[in-house]
Amino acid sequence: MFGPAQARSYELLIARSIASAAANPMTPLSRDQSLIEEGLRSIRVARRGKPSRHIVFYRVGSDGRIEIVRVLHESMDLLRQLNDS
Repeated sequence: MFGPAQARSYELLIARSIASAAANPMTPLSRDQSLIEEGLRSIRVARRGKPSRHIVFYRVGSDGRIEIVRVLHESMDLLRQLNDS
């Protein structure tokens, strides 16, 4: 709907949020989502000056690396989507 340039821009924003979580899985920018699933965390896709609309859900493995569970838009039924993972 917004064209390839906007899609690429948002792809980079998502990659930056994932890189932030990978560099520091317990970053203060992330949220504990253990009420949904034990060990689950989330980080919002950061957009300078605008509210973020997408959320990256991830787990931290025993080796400290993160596993991306889902990238969801905030308007989705998060519990249903996450229970399908």
